[in-house]
Amino acid sequence: MRHGDAVFSGGDRVLSERGVQEAKITGMKLVSSLQITRIFSSPKQRAMATAAQVKDLLRGRSIPEIEIIPELSPTGNTDMAVEYVMASCSNDDTVLLVSHIPQVVNLSIAFAGYGFNVPSFYTAAALVLQQDESGKFVPQDFYTPSKENSF
Repeated sequence: MRHGDAVFSGGDRVLSERGVQEAKITGMKLVSSLQITRIFSSPKQRAMATAAQVKDLLRGRSIPEIEIIPELSPTGNTDMAVEYVMASCSNDDTVLLVSHIPQVVNLSIAFAGYGFNVPSFYTAAALVLQQDESGKFVPQDFYTPSKENSF
């Protein structure tokens, strides 16, 4: 998932009011169809706030803590991020990664390969991948605050 709309505040970018609403809307779509068991976020404020909006929607479930991975930042090492997530999670986990452009595109390709059209990651857009029997990740859904597209 890409973070929601952000504005400059001091030396960082933070979610705007619009960004908070975007994160909530996409988050509702995600939690209504997925049982999220792990949440990983970039250390950037806008990504952590987006992850927190989704986490807040997980009421009544086993709520995971938000885990910070520096490699999910915009200039992070994609291979290291993928390696960390794969080593940290079990096959039973449903994982939410919150990151930035270009890293969300890089992560999509790293997990699912080049065999699909990577969607346009507007703010608070989320690509849902599912692991098939062979262990390959396959695109299932794509959510944005304004619409959803299935693959």
